Amino acid sequence: MADFFGEIFNILRWTSQWRVSLQDTWTIILLVTALLWGGGPEKVVVSVWLVLTELSRYLSINVENTPEAAQALWAGVNWNYLLVDCLLLAGFVGLALVANRRYVFWITGLQVIAVMGHVVRASTDDLMILVYGLMVIGPGWLQIFVMTAGQIAHFRRKRGVYADWIWQVRRRVAA
Repeated sequence: MADFFGEIFNILRWTSQWRVSLQDTWTIILLVTALLWGGGPEKVVVSVWLVLTELSRYLSINVENTPEAAQALWAGVNWNYLLVDCLLLAGFVGLALVANRRYVFWITGLQVIAVMGHVVRASTDDLMILVYGLMVIGPGWLQIFVMTAGQIAHFRRKRGVYADWIWQVRRRVAA
């Protein structure tokens, strides 16, 4: 049964290379729109995500591009992705603490799921490669959707009505 799911993983991973191009294109569009019309948190969240996902590709550049090599890479903990996911988690947690946006918490929560996928994989060998891949790669796609929704929400708000950062929020003092 595990061999069956391993083959499905290989098919999903290697026959759909368009996903990487789609993800990069979508992220670059998000970055351009954030730089043109976004607030500070929109610019930071997309920039951090794009830089660190490209770092993961750079770290994986020496990996042989065959299904057997991919299965061997994902058979244990994928240390390259774990490093990048931990850096992303640290960046998103820091941003969630200072940004005056709710969607950043969703992005941070999705990143926690990705990091926990690595922790589960490290703690047991019974986790199928397909499930591990989905737990680590799936949240990235959902993060792109959340970033898109966050930018749309930012565009729909009136300018000057709300602050970008938590220290810019004015608190009412009770008399």
